[in-house]
Amino acid sequence: MTGRDEGQTLTQRTAFYGSFVLLALALFYLLQKSVFSSDEPSDYQFIWLAGDMWRSGLNPYSDVYFSLGEERFVGLHPPKVWFYPPNWWPVAWASSATSFETGLLLWRGLSALCLGAGIFAVVHAFQRHVGRIGILRINSALIFACLMSATPIAMALGQTSFLSFLGLSLFLAAFLSDRKILMVAGISLLMLKPQIGLPFCFWLIEDGFPRWLLPRLYRLQQRFLRFFMYHPQTSSKTMSASSPFTMKCCPIIHAR
Repeated sequence: MTGRDEGQTLTQRTAFYGSFVLLALALFYLLQKSVFSSDEPSDYQFIWLAGDMWRSGLNPYSDVYFSLGEERFVGLHPPKVWFYPPNWWPVAWASSATSFETGLLLWRGLSALCLGAGIFAVVHAFQRHVGRIGILRINSALIFACLMSATPIAMALGQTSFLSFLGLSLFLAAFLSDRKILMVAGISLLMLKPQIGLPFCFWLIEDGFPRWLLPRLYRLQQRFLRFFMYHPQTSSKTMSASSPFTMKCCPIIHAR
C-alpha cells in the first residue's frame, strides 16, 4: 500500500467515525432543545385532552372540550376546539394513557423516532434503485435534520407534523418498492390530516381510473377546504345534520 493509499484510508476512516460523533452531538442538541425543553407546548394539549375525554366517555366535539381545557390547563395555552377528524381516536386515546407531563415527553420522543424512521424508510427504498447509499450520506441527512431550527421547535411545541412526515416517507418508500402495505400505512398517517392525505388516496385506485381527473379533484378539494375556512358559519349550518365532528370540522384547515 502506497503512502497515498494510506492517506486516503485514514481520511475515509476519520470521516466515517467523525460522522457518528457529529450525529451524536446533533442528537444531544435535538433532545436538549426539544424532548427536555421547558418551553410551553401549544399543540399537544389538544390531543391529550381529546384522548382523556374519549377515555372518560365524553365527546371532544362538544362544548365540554373548551370548559375542560380551561379547567385542566391553567397557565398554559388552553385548547378551545378539537378540530381533528375522528380517526385521531387511537392516537389521542394512547397519548392520554399517562399524565400530561409524561405524555408530552413521550410525544416529543415519538416525534424524533418518526423523523429518523422516515429518513431510513426513504433511504432503504432508494437503495433498491440506485444501489447502496453510504453511511456518510445517511448520517449527513440525520445531522441536517437534527440541526434545522424548525425541528426542535416543532418537537418542543408538540406538533403533529412528524406523523405527516413519516406518512409521506412511507408512501414514497412504498411507491419506489411497490409494497402496498407501506402505502396503506403511509396514507393512514397522512389521512390524520385529510387536507394532506386525500390526494394520495387516489394512488390506491385501480389503473383504470382516469388519471386526468386527479388534478381536478385535488383543486375541488382545496376549494372545498377554503370554503370552510372563510365561511365557517355557512358551512356549519349546511352540515349541521351530520355529526358532532362535522359541526366542528370547519377549522380543520388550521390543523397544526
